[in-house]
Amino acid sequence: MFGEERADEQLERYHEVEPGLQTGGDRTYREVMAATLADLGAPENEWDALSLALPAWQPFPEVRPALEEARSRGWKLAILSNTDRDFIEASMRRIAGVRPCSPYLPSMSRPSAPRHVARASSPARDCSGLR
Repeated sequence: MFGEERADEQLERYHEVEPGLQTGGDRTYREVMAATLADLGAPENEWDALSLALPAWQPFPEVRPALEEARSRGWKLAILSNTDRDFIEASMRRIAGVRPCSPYLPSMSRPSAPRHVARASSPARDCSGLR
């Protein structure tokens, strides 16, 4: 999109611009990524590139073994995120044993507010008892 010669510079700038666009909580993460790419000067037809690619991103190789180790030691695992639900669901498909449960956090009407929690290895739908 920006060319290999500008990749490091644009990545650094992305990390400067993106947090400011999340402020206020009035955008979905999909909208934040698109607005960030627009700010960086990406062509308009590329603004959705990250949101189209993100569901296919693989977890780092150490993630699955680390989660399995934590589970084997009796840890109850949860995902707490302010990203779009479909991005969380794509991640959960790539990390075995994670099941969705009901969100229990306040301010869930705001698009960027934390609104989805998942618990590992349990079909339960209520996460309020997680510790």
